[in-house]
Amino acid sequence: SEPLGKNVATDERPPMIATCAALWDICMSSAVITTGEVYAVNVGQHYWGWSVFTSALFLAALMLCASISNLVMGRLTRRFVKSDRTGLLVGSVLGCAACAPLFHFDLHAVSAQAALLGV
Repeated sequence: SEPLGKNVATDERPPMIATCAALWDICMSSAVITTGEVYAVNVGQHYWGWSVFTSALFLAALMLCASISNLVMGRLTRRFVKSDRTGLLVGSVLGCAACAPLFHFDLHAVSAQAALLGV
């Protein structure tokens, strides 16, 4: 029997599938954020006729809302999600669902386009 304080699993490798899933989630979330930023600036400049400064302010406001919601969700996640795997799976599914409005729906009203960008 091993002593309680000794680390028994010193030569174990991390599970490959779990490592790939975590890296996939990190890379895809970064790619989605970058795509959303570029899309927001392009919509602001090309469709709404905004200047670079105005579209940058709009993007900054979107990122402020995203960062505040991430901070709030971090606290809620710590309280309600008991498993890392469940949190990763639910976060990935919700992220995919949130990307659906980024597809071109041929909307011409500025208010409708802004609402889709804010989702």
